[in-house]
Amino acid sequence: MADPSELAALSGSAVPMEIHMADGSVIGPGTFGSYDYFVQEGDVSADSIPASEAAKQFGVKGSDGKLSFVDVTKIKEVVPASDTGGAAPMVPAASADTTATSGREQCHRGAVTVMGSGLGDVLKEGELEKHATAKIHLHPWQRRVFHLHKAGLAYFTEKECHQKLIPTAQVSSLRLIEDGARSEVHLVWSDAGGKSDTHRLRAATNELTKEWHDAMAAAWGYSSTE
Repeated sequence: MADPSELAALSGSAVPMEIHMADGSVIGPGTFGSYDYFVQEGDVSADSIPASEAAKQFGVKGSDGKLSFVDVTKIKEVVPASDTGGAAPMVPAASADTTATSGREQCHRGAVTVMGSGLGDVLKEGELEKHATAKIHLHPWQRRVFHLHKAGLAYFTEKECHQKLIPTAQVSSLRLIEDGARSEVHLVWSDAGGKSDTHRLRAATNELTKEWHDAMAAAWGYSSTE
């Protein structure tokens, strides 16, 4: 059985996921999440099932909007939809080093371990401020922990207790903006469904912001003019 805390850490991942069941069947691909995650997204009601049962339910929302939930005891692993046989599972069974930690620490460690296991080496790690994509936000700049991989840029959202990934394949533009008091990295991405957005990122200093931009460019094969 997969670890529920590590499964929860995958909720809302930008990468389409599949649930591989203990009986050999597969659910997905689609957006993976815990029952609570889909409650927060407005897809299901919090009082549809008892809280004790909801804590054990995980599901996938397909491109048609259909949700399929299964009990955690029936899940063998959760993997990116693009993975093939032999790929490292994104969610392994529970281990002593995660179960012994406190709630918040376990959540953060679980997210980093789970996402990192299928993404390769972490090329750069640190805190950046990410501008909220919502049109109205009281605190538009939000501090997040980022991990740079050749496969994409992952960031941990502490409040939501999961890590998100922007796959390199979805990045269409990477620019360093230096025309203001604070430099910013502008990362434009688009998914298969045609949704597109720009992530605005900045570090504590302009020098560190440029370091992050240059590291992304090197990891993803962008030239200095792109």
